[in-house]
Amino acid sequence: MKVHRRRNVRRSAFFLAAAFALLFAVLLAHAQQTKSAAPASKGAAQEELAGQVFKNIQSFKGEPASQLIPTMEFMASSLGVECEFCHDVKAFDKDTKEEKRTAREMIAMQQSINRGHFRGQREVTCNTCHHGAQHPAAIPDLPALNAAIPEPAHEHLAHKPPQVAPGQYLDAYFHAAGGEAALAKLTARTVHGTVSLHGGPALGFASFTRANGERATSIAISDGAALSVYDGHTGWLIYPGRHSRQMSAGEAEATRVEADIAFPVNFKQRYPQLRVGRNETIDGKPANLLLASRPGQPPVRLYFDAASHLLVRAVYYVETPLGRLPTQLDITSYTETDGVQLPSHWTITQPASRSIYTMESVASTPIDDRRFEPPKVAEASAH
Repeated sequence: MKVHRRRNVRRSAFFLAAAFALLFAVLLAHAQQTKSAAPASKGAAQEELAGQVFKNIQSFKGEPASQLIPTMEFMASSLGVECEFCHDVKAFDKDTKEEKRTAREMIAMQQSINRGHFRGQREVTCNTCHHGAQHPAAIPDLPALNAAIPEPAHEHLAHKPPQVAPGQYLDAYFHAAGGEAALAKLTARTVHGTVSLHGGPALGFASFTRANGERATSIAISDGAALSVYDGHTGWLIYPGRHSRQMSAGEAEATRVEADIAFPVNFKQRYPQLRVGRNETIDGKPANLLLASRPGQPPVRLYFDAASHLLVRAVYYVETPLGRLPTQLDITSYTETDGVQLPSHWTITQPASRSIYTMESVASTPIDDRRFEPPKVAEASAH
């Protein structure tokens, strides 16, 4: 029961926990890592490669070491499995299981398909065939078959994106949230509350965010505090009694997206490319879709309630060498604080986890710089 609870804790909280790694990934890193490396600071040398940090790495030895864990998460989510499906949990680096050797063959196949048929672009991924199943389905089921039937032409016309300026949705949101002037005055925010992971008991959390993108989060678990620290450029994940590691570039970017959502007025500067999407229905209510992106990064999908104009859903991604890991944030209620509407209840959904957050208090007071410092060398080696 205790191991199961730890696994659930590790596989949650992307919005406020800033991408705590899945438990299988933490155990993998703890077992495979050949040496404890202190997290790099802003001015540190280039990150070591996975082949230099972990034992028996073959498929991703040339990738940054911080990319290995998110890549494992992507494969696990695509197949709906845990780490023990491919790994010997007593010796993660050993090639004990046939599934591990098969996984390497599948990775090579995916890369070959993309090189040979898509000019090296990552169009085919593990999820293209598996869709959360260990074995790809060769025969489509009836619901999938029915969903594939094309809609009549007039229905397609009815779902075309509305002819509105992309910035209009953001302007309406700023106004509904309290106005750009009021939003701009909030330069720091501290939130305390509870989180339920996978329907489990409520755990305490604290989140510290600055408008410049710095973000730190703590979730109280049985072993102590699971921490996520992001200084605006680089991030670290710290799990008590286990392994500390640097965020991958994709995880760091996703954490910055979360900070931007917390301080939405930054979207105009951070996301110069805006496009209106097809309107959708969320919880039975119409919602306006805005796709926001910036060069070299996956788009962020923002859904605004058509009546209140407040943000009700955001979908964003973590890039891995094998594909994108999605995270969906659903905001179900707001509370007015200092003239600004702030989320007070929200849900985070990822391919293998679901977490429900409730805000109990919020403060706009300055935050100590030490909240965003990288973990000390002693702390990193201890975890």
